[in-house]
Amino acid sequence: MAGLLDPRHPETAKAVKQVAAVLGRRPQHRILAPDTEVWREAGILAGTLARLQGYGKGERRRVLSDALILLSATKNGCTVLTRNVEDFDLLMQVATFGKIVFYARE
Repeated sequence: MAGLLDPRHPETAKAVKQVAAVLGRRPQHRILAPDTEVWREAGILAGTLARLQGYGKGERRRVLSDALILLSATKNGCTVLTRNVEDFDLLMQVATFGKIVFYARE
């Protein structure tokens, strides 16, 4: 996430610090890492969606990341909480499994 922020923006340093603080408080047993099976399935899912949507290189990378999140969560019985409605809605149209809760910032 922090890699997508503009380093010249005056709020970037503060945002990166906040994200690092949140991640630093997360217990190790609560961190999920995609395994080989998840990587393979995410590649297939992301490739399918990229072809259907005509995605370029940057969009393909983004949808692969989203697919890894969705499949890792699904494999571990977790629900994805996101405000990324656009990408995850498309993923859910191709992969009709998993649980996602969408939220909006007010």
